[in-house]
Amino acid sequence: KSWTVQKVDLRLESTFSDAYGYQNDVTFNYTPYGAIQKDVHFILDGEELGTVKTSTSGIPMSYTIPAQSHGSHLLEVYMTATVNNTLIESNHIYKDILWQDSTSDVPIIGCATQDIKVTQYNTVNIKYIVVDPNTETPKVIWSIGDEVVSEETLTEKDAYGYYTYSYKANEAGVFVFTISCGEAEPRLHAE
Repeated sequence: KSWTVQKVDLRLESTFSDAYGYQNDVTFNYTPYGAIQKDVHFILDGEELGTVKTSTSGIPMSYTIPAQSHGSHLLEVYMTATVNNTLIESNHIYKDILWQDSTSDVPIIGCATQDIKVTQYNTVNIKYIVVDPNTETPKVIWSIGDEVVSEETLTEKDAYGYYTYSYKANEAGVFVFTISCGEAEPRLHAE
């Protein structure tokens, strides 16, 4: 017997930083890999903005995302391709893009991590960004369900522009984290 094997390296990389606030259209930079015809999908807040067809591999590309309303908007980018009549999918990249309206004083919280998996008794680091037009040192409250687990006044970001919250999972189960700063309140699921 003999077989024909076709190996495809279908993956997507991006150096785009969602650690900053934007006011206009955003140029999302990405690099597709895979020497095959593929569709790059751009999904913002669960709605597909568009797709780009390409057969290039390893060549940086960009996609313009129109300006959005004040707040955080979750971008998901991935590729699909057909190999031997089978649809395959690349890795998914998530970025929580913050659009700021200069006339608003409502804080914005961005966290591209939506689902967190952690083994009991281990610690998980959650990267997030807070933009509060009212202060340089925003106050955030972390809660699990209705229980406040931490209150912090943020002062220092890491080298990439993010804040980090470390959580040790002492109990097993599925939890819903809430980060709040003023009116901003995104939720994260942890198990």
